[in-house]
Amino acid sequence: MDSEVLEECFQLALKLAKEAGEIILEGMSNRKKQFSLKDNVFHDLVTEYDTKVEKLLMDGIREKFPDHKFLSEEDNAATKVKPSLTPNCPTWIIDPIDGTNNFIHGIPYACVSIALVFNSEILLGIVNNPKTNELFTAKKNCGAYLNGEKIHTSSADALNKSLIANELSLAALNVNTKELMGRAERFGTAAIGLRSFGTAALTLSYIACGKLDGYVIDNLYPWDIAAGALLVREAGGTVIGINGLEYDILKPDVIAASTEDFIIIV
Repeated sequence: MDSEVLEECFQLALKLAKEAGEIILEGMSNRKKQFSLKDNVFHDLVTEYDTKVEKLLMDGIREKFPDHKFLSEEDNAATKVKPSLTPNCPTWIIDPIDGTNNFIHGIPYACVSIALVFNSEILLGIVNNPKTNELFTAKKNCGAYLNGEKIHTSSADALNKSLIANELSLAALNVNTKELMGRAERFGTAAIGLRSFGTAALTLSYIACGKLDGYVIDNLYPWDIAAGALLVREAGGTVIGINGLEYDILKPDVIAASTEDFIIIV
């Protein structure tokens, strides 16, 4: 993609992410907000604010770039279309509110996540948590930033010096409970501490800025991981598939860590 076009995309995404943040803040303060079950799954919730943010983002991008495609949590859930990437076509990967359960309960770990992919490369990633005033941004080969200040991953080199994240809430899926609890036991006894934030995008962002050192996550979707994966890489960290192979945007079962050496330990 041409660098000037990419910069246009970045500036538009940044503007929309900030506007989305205002909607999220409005929703966080609304104690009467309604939610519904997605596909009748008790732990997978959606609110009117998820829909508002998605509409803001998709309408704003389509107005400027009508030929671009989208992978978005709410849009894909509604159409039940299997996520895919079209060669030579810019694709926006969007999670309107990552951490919807947190958002509903007023827990300040909910964010908008935006990534742009072209020919299977993530070119930009933005994660905005307006409640904590954390705006993470990255462009490929340009570094990662938090509120305009450059960030770097930690230099962790051992589990007993590290803070690790593991998404325990995924046990509700009943598809990998044994593996999930096994990881929790391993990290809980070997690391300084174990954290579970209920949002993959923010968790990866916290690895990018050095607050966390490692993360193992599976059974998620492209929009949960894409923006955060670029942030980690641009901040000096590593993201690979949970099978040890290359990270697959469309099947984001990943291990993320602060350094290439540390990812082997995690």
